[in-house]
Amino acid sequence: MQRAEQLRPLSRQHHLGLNLGLKAGQFPMSSSEADIQDQWQKITAFIRDEFTAHFGVEENYLVKPLMTYHKDNPQVIELSEQLTAQHEELKRLADKANPTIEDLRDLGDALYEHIRFEEREVFPLAQELLTSEQLDAIYTQSGDDVK
Repeated sequence: MQRAEQLRPLSRQHHLGLNLGLKAGQFPMSSSEADIQDQWQKITAFIRDEFTAHFGVEENYLVKPLMTYHKDNPQVIELSEQLTAQHEELKRLADKANPTIEDLRDLGDALYEHIRFEEREVFPLAQELLTSEQLDAIYTQSGDDVK
């Protein structure tokens, strides 16, 4: 399914997140502590600086409007709860003081899987159910740097 124009800014942000998540999830076990910390800084800065606002747009302008359709489509509740839970999990995973290679890989895998979930399941449902006005609100709230 082709992505609705209004969701493309979120998808553009997802592209960098996919790359960071994939790299972190496959980071070599033999990596030095300095390399681990450098990669940790890159992925957590992305989550903190880019995805905090991104999460807010998704939760306020995607999930909340989708929930109005929960009686007609029971999948809405499940996907909305999963999306919100994954956002919280990513924040929790990124909040480590002394991350190990396992922490880095866990965070990378979680970010990668979360983005794939949104792109494959949540966005198609949003395109199907949300009105043009609701989709326009998502676009309006998305960062200017990805429009």
